[in-house]
Amino acid sequence: IRPLLGRGAKLIVASRLGESASSPGSLGPGRNKKAPSILDTAELLSRELGCDVFVPDECTGDATKKIISGLKDNQICLLENLALADDTGQRAEAFARELLPYCDIFLGDSIRAFALDSATTTRLPSLVENRFASDRVIDELRSIARVLNVLSPPLLVIWGGNQMKQGVEVIRDFARSAETIAVGGLPANTLLKAKGAQLGLSAVEENFEAGARTTLEQWGDKLLLPEDFIGAASIRAAQQEVFSAERIPGDRMALDLGPRSIEALQKKVNSAGTVLWIGSVGFSRSEHFRRGTNAILEAMSASSAFTMVAGNDSVAAALAYREPQETQSNDGSGNQPTTIDCIAAGGKATLSLLRQSKLPGLEALRGNSDE
Repeated sequence: IRPLLGRGAKLIVASRLGESASSPGSLGPGRNKKAPSILDTAELLSRELGCDVFVPDECTGDATKKIISGLKDNQICLLENLALADDTGQRAEAFARELLPYCDIFLGDSIRAFALDSATTTRLPSLVENRFASDRVIDELRSIARVLNVLSPPLLVIWGGNQMKQGVEVIRDFARSAETIAVGGLPANTLLKAKGAQLGLSAVEENFEAGARTTLEQWGDKLLLPEDFIGAASIRAAQQEVFSAERIPGDRMALDLGPRSIEALQKKVNSAGTVLWIGSVGFSRSEHFRRGTNAILEAMSASSAFTMVAGNDSVAAALAYREPQETQSNDGSGNQPTTIDCIAAGGKATLSLLRQSKLPGLEALRGNSDE
C-alpha cells in the first residue's frame, strides 16, 4: 500500500473476512449478517499508515463512488467486508461488474485469497486488462518455484503438524526430490506407532495406521524419525522427562522433540542446501514444549541454505519467534535476527502450490500469459 500511495494512486483496498453470503452455512443470497464489519481493520490500517481510511456502508453504489472520486493524496477507500455481499456463487459475476468502473489496475496481494473463486479473485481480474500480483506474492511464488526445482540441493523437508493424512499428500510429491524427510508432531507419532513403538497417551492418527505403514515401506530410507521425546502427563504438567521414542510410559505423552532428536535434526539442517518446514514438531503453543520448534528456527536462521516455512502452525511459530529477534543486533550477546528466506503467508493455498496444483485466483491473473 505504501509504495502505491507514494506513486499517487487512488487506492481501493478490499478484503473478505468469514463466510460469504452464498457459502454453506451462511444466511443465503443477500447481505450476510454473520460476517464481521471491516471497520476494526480500517482503524488499524489508518494507525499503521498514518493516513485517512474511508469505509463506505456498501461495496458498491453512489456512496462508494462518491468516496472514490473524492480521494486525495494519502487517502484510501477500504470497501466493507466482501463477505457481507454476494462475492461468490451466482452473483459473483454481477458483483464484479459493479466494481469494474472503479478499477483501472487490479493488484492481487494474497496467495491465501487466490484459492477462492470469487468476484474479486477471479471475475474482476478477468475483466481488467492491467492485472498484476504484488511484490509479496511474487516473492512467495519465486520461493515455491525454487523449492520445487531444488535449485540448491540437497533438499531437507521437515514435516510436522497435527494431521498426518493431509500432509502425506504434500510429502508424497517431495519424496523423489528430497534427500531427507525429518518427521515430528503427530505424523512422527503415527509412523512410530506403525513401527510398533509404545507411545503412552501420545496423540496418534489411529485411522491412518495403514497409510503410515505404506509410508514407511515407500520412503523409509528417507525418513528421519525422532529418537527421543520430551514427555509429560499433560500439556499443563510442570514435571517433564525425556523418553525414548520407542517406549513412553502409559501415563505420559510425547509433547516435544528430545535432545537427541533435536541434535540429529540440526545436523540435517546444517548440511542441507534447501530446507522446507511444514507443521510444528511439538506442542509449541506452550513455552514448556517449544524447544524443538525453536531449535529448528535457530538452525534455519543460521543456515546458508535456502529456507522456507509453510503451513499455518509453523508459520505462526516462525512469526512469533522472529518478532523479538528483529530489534536485536549482533552486539556480542549472541543474539542474531531471524533470517529465514520465506515465511509463506498463503496457508493451505501455499501447500497446494507446493503440490503444483492450480489456484483459480492465480490463474485469473495469468490470463492467457505463461508468466
